[in-house]
Amino acid sequence: MNEIVRISPAYLQKRRRHLRHQRRIKLTQFFWRLTLVSGILGGVVWVAQRSDWVVRSPEQIEIRGNRLLSLNSLRSTLPISYPQSLLQVQPQVITKELNSNPAIAKATVNRTLWPPKIQIEIQERQPVALVPLQQKVAGRHQIIPGLLDRQGNWIPLSSYQSATTAFKVPQLEVTGYDNMYRPYWSQVYQKLSASPVKIRQLNWSDPVNLVLQTEIGTVHLGPYTDKFTEQLKVLDRMRQLPNQIQRDRLAYIDLTDPASPSIQLRSSPESAATNSP
Repeated sequence: MNEIVRISPAYLQKRRRHLRHQRRIKLTQFFWRLTLVSGILGGVVWVAQRSDWVVRSPEQIEIRGNRLLSLNSLRSTLPISYPQSLLQVQPQVITKELNSNPAIAKATVNRTLWPPKIQIEIQERQPVALVPLQQKVAGRHQIIPGLLDRQGNWIPLSSYQSATTAFKVPQLEVTGYDNMYRPYWSQVYQKLSASPVKIRQLNWSDPVNLVLQTEIGTVHLGPYTDKFTEQLKVLDRMRQLPNQIQRDRLAYIDLTDPASPSIQLRSSPESAATNSP
């Protein structure tokens, strides 16, 4: 038979006292946790309502690194409604908005709680050439004025409507530019800018004939190849050509073969009159 275990009243009383003690401990712990959380939440609300923890105007946001883009134009694009608590400002949203600006290469946004402030660091793209592009707008093709930086990034000229006085429209103009030329653009620009001959325009409309407008005259180079550097060197050696040939008689300089440069002349008025019937 199973033996019946008898529990003494003293043991039961002791057990009940132990359980009541455990409940009191748990209630005390819950009370202190609740007090701590309430204190933290109250502190957060108090801090958030302090004047130095509220962004009340765009002028409170510190922006560094801009040289071409004005502070007002940058601040006007920030996705912040004023006044707004510093704790509600979302740096990742601001970063995304700034990086969508074609004139900005990189933007970094930092929010510090002590001292309370928002800091924005930007890296601007540096325009080096004026490049109009044909784009389809509202079903119609339009020429949109724009700029190229050294890496071949196209920037609408409208991005600089509120630019600082440091912004200058580049002297070099590129026509016929296409994204397929982007892998070569950095090298092309570097060599053009290093040329002693002033180059005003690069026409890339014909992939098999790169045409330059220079202080000497029009220059035909053929397709862009590894001969480009040598072609520019030969062009530099021909800088005295305008002193030898009247400019209006020079049609173009042919440097498709830099080892054998040639010039194409226009017919003189006298020749045209002699050859006419």
